[in-house]
Amino acid sequence: EYDRVLVLDGDTLLLGNIDRLWALDVTLAYTRDGAGGGVRPPEDNGEYPFQGGVFMVRPDQATYERVVHGFLSGQFHKNGLGWNDSGSGFWYGGGTIQGALPYMFRHVLRQAESLELDRCLYDNMGDEARCKALPESQLRVYHFTVCSKPWSGYVFRSRHDQCLYAQEMWWEFRRQIESARGLPGTETCTH
Repeated sequence: EYDRVLVLDGDTLLLGNIDRLWALDVTLAYTRDGAGGGVRPPEDNGEYPFQGGVFMVRPDQATYERVVHGFLSGQFHKNGLGWNDSGSGFWYGGGTIQGALPYMFRHVLRQAESLELDRCLYDNMGDEARCKALPESQLRVYHFTVCSKPWSGYVFRSRHDQCLYAQEMWWEFRRQIESARGLPGTETCTH
């Protein structure tokens, strides 16, 4: 019943305009995760993991049914080969959507259109040098994974400027919501 569905983890923060995403004419728009955990990059005949924190789908019943069937009937092997011994999905979260969707879209539903988004813009975690170098004004979605979650009570002053900026923006948005609802403002954690 929807044209597009944007999925955001609870530890993400919208910091800029994402209108471009709503205009994409693909079945799946996603960001990749870093190449940690022994994952082989594509140039080494491997695949980058899918980052399940931010992705957009264009709902299609037939595609949905194939993905569900593939997930329920497929086998995830912890032998280093992942989903149905395809080599896809053997990474953190690989037995879940972070491995199942890459397997389905790279190996089963190749005709379905997918697009990798720039993770520095749309799922920035501050874990890659090029993402850390992105000016704050260009950030669209920040994902608190490497950077501590602002509500955890730990302000990350040493990691990088984007992390501190995203944490400060989270607290600012919180204060705005509290003010709009007539609630007393919460003091920013600084330890």
